[in-house]
Amino acid sequence: METDRVDIDWTENLTVGALRKRLDESYPILSIVKAQFTISVNRKAADDRELIRTGDEIAILPPISGG
Repeated sequence: METDRVDIDWTENLTVGALRKRLDESYPILSIVKAQFTISVNRKAADDRELIRTGDEIAILPPISGG
Protein backbone atom coordinates (compact mmCIF):
# COMPACT_ATOMS: atom_id res chain seq x y z
CA MET A 1 0.00 0.00 0.00
CA GLU A 2 1.45 3.33 -1.05
CA THR A 3 0.23 6.49 0.60
CA ASP A 4 1.49 9.95 1.39
CA ARG A 5 -0.44 10.16 4.67
CA VAL A 6 -1.07 7.80 7.59
CA ASP A 7 -3.28 8.57 10.57
CA ILE A 8 -2.00 7.36 13.96
CA ASP A 9 -3.99 7.38 17.20
CA TRP A 10 -2.46 10.17 19.25
CA THR A 11 -1.43 9.93 22.88
CA GLU A 12 0.25 12.61 24.92
CA ASN A 13 4.01 12.19 25.30
CA LEU A 14 4.32 10.11 22.13
CA THR A 15 7.99 9.71 21.31
CA VAL A 16 9.56 9.09 17.92
CA GLY A 17 10.46 5.59 19.17
CA ALA A 18 6.82 4.87 20.10
CA LEU A 19 5.72 6.15 16.70
CA ARG A 20 8.29 3.89 15.01
CA LYS A 21 6.89 0.92 16.98
CA ARG A 22 3.31 1.73 15.96
CA LEU A 23 4.36 2.01 12.33
CA ASP A 24 6.19 -1.33 12.56
CA GLU A 25 3.02 -2.94 13.95
CA SER A 26 0.81 -1.43 11.23
CA TYR A 27 3.29 -1.91 8.37
CA PRO A 28 5.48 -4.96 9.08
CA ILE A 29 7.61 -4.30 5.98
CA LEU A 30 9.08 -1.29 7.81
CA SER A 31 10.75 -3.54 10.38
CA ILE A 32 12.84 -4.97 7.56
CA VAL A 33 14.11 -1.57 6.44
CA LYS A 34 13.95 0.35 9.75
CA ALA A 35 17.68 1.02 9.83
CA GLN A 36 17.39 2.51 6.37
CA PHE A 37 14.92 5.33 7.02
CA THR A 38 14.86 8.39 9.23
CA ILE A 39 11.93 10.00 10.99
CA SER A 40 11.98 13.77 11.03
CA VAL A 41 10.05 16.13 13.29
CA ASN A 42 9.49 19.63 11.96
CA ARG A 43 11.98 19.01 9.14
CA LYS A 44 14.82 17.91 11.42
CA ALA A 45 16.07 14.34 11.89
CA ALA A 46 14.88 13.06 15.27
CA ASP A 47 16.13 10.33 17.57
CA ASP A 48 13.77 7.86 19.24
CA ARG A 49 13.66 9.82 22.53
CA GLU A 50 12.28 13.02 21.01
CA LEU A 51 8.72 13.93 22.01
CA ILE A 52 6.16 14.62 19.32
CA ARG A 53 3.82 17.47 20.15
CA THR A 54 0.44 18.46 18.76
CA GLY A 55 0.96 20.26 15.46
CA ASP A 56 4.40 18.80 14.73
CA GLU A 57 5.09 17.80 11.15
CA ILE A 58 6.33 14.19 10.92
CA ALA A 59 8.01 12.70 7.87
CA ILE A 60 9.57 9.34 7.06
CA LEU A 61 12.63 9.88 4.92
CA PRO A 62 14.06 7.20 2.66
CA PRO A 63 17.78 6.42 2.66
CA ILE A 64 19.85 9.18 1.10
CA SER A 65 23.15 8.49 -0.53
CA GLY A 66 25.64 10.78 -2.07
CA GLY A 67 29.24 11.36 -2.54
